[in-house]
Amino acid sequence: MRVLLLAFLLSPAFASDSDDRLVRDLLRELIEIDTTHSTGSTGKAAEAMAARLRAAGFAPADVQVLGPRPERANLVFGWIFAGHQLGAGVAAFGAGLSRTLLATYLPAFFVAGALCVVAALIVLAISRPKPAVAAA
Repeated sequence: MRVLLLAFLLSPAFASDSDDRLVRDLLRELIEIDTTHSTGSTGKAAEAMAARLRAAGFAPADVQVLGPRPERANLVFGWIFAGHQLGAGVAAFGAGLSRTLLATYLPAFFVAGALCVVAALIVLAISRPKPAVAAA
């Protein structure tokens, strides 16, 4: 824990001026876009970030802006992240439901642990491709 705290405290000392400038430009761009529900557009902010990701070299198929309407669109950066967020939402809901109905998070921890074991077993079942044999 002390190492993490030390790394966190020293990290500004190792940041370059160009990194600081990039972060400030990114935040300034996002802050200047009106994303309020009544008058703004989350789609504009999503498109702005998607453009930055595409310019950084990410494949257009991995950076998509989706939503019910253009002004209510969101950035989906890779479907793996979308799947992770879906799992996180289900887990948070399940833990909250457990706490509400049973006054404890313990069942949620047991379910999470069991799912981790299942995931580990699935990963162990993944077979590696056989190496190609060179023709003689």
